[in-house]
Amino acid sequence: SIYRDAAVLVVAVQSDTRPRTILEAGANGIPVVTYDRPALREAGGAGAVYVPTDATATDWADAIRSVLEPGPYEQLSIAGLEHARREDINPDVVARRFVRAVRCGTDDR
Repeated sequence: SIYRDAAVLVVAVQSDTRPRTILEAGANGIPVVTYDRPALREAGGAGAVYVPTDATATDWADAIRSVLEPGPYEQLSIAGLEHARREDINPDVVARRFVRAVRCGTDDR
């Protein structure tokens, strides 16, 4: 796994989409540091630390250091694992729901 040696994932992109890398990091118990944007909060949940959109390099460094502390690291890791196990992002569940929705839509015709 690409996350085997990672201690933290830093996503310094102000995205309006939900990056898969954040979900993957959470599924591997890797805390995330990223911008405080709605899509990024949705992806990271409680398994991430969020910096303001106007954060400085010092703000980023402080956030990363705070994540690497033993207590917060463990809490974020557990929260990330739990967040990544949500049914609404499980690929198998999403695929089943999609197929069911398509079938329901075609049964009405």
